[in-house]
Amino acid sequence: MGSIIYYFHKEKHHEGETILIHLAEEVSFLNKASIKLTLEHLPANSTVIIDAYDSQYIDYDVLELIRDFKEVQAPARNITCKTVGFREKYNIANTDNVQSIQGYIPRYHSVIVGKPVKNIPVIN
Repeated sequence: MGSIIYYFHKEKHHEGETILIHLAEEVSFLNKASIKLTLEHLPANSTVIIDAYDSQYIDYDVLELIRDFKEVQAPARNITCKTVGFREKYNIANTDNVQSIQGYIPRYHSVIVGKPVKNIPVIN
């Protein structure tokens, strides 16, 4: 199973910006380190939207990482963390009840996480 490897370039993002992290259809434990690195490098005083609309599978360890970030790390760094598209079984509350991420998000910086199984439009 392959995955997209990326590094979040902090210098390209600034305080106060909104950043989209789009989770792919399959997010395995192999993606945990890169997701953790991305979350650690988010600038203070920004907003992050973690989008799970296309995710069919998210590893338990990744869910724990996201939950900890949303509840503990983000508030400590004054980061607004919104979660959208998470299925009820993941036990991560969605920030807003929206039908489509495309209708919800205009144009934000985006980071794609995991193995893309289908074509996903890139938001620039």
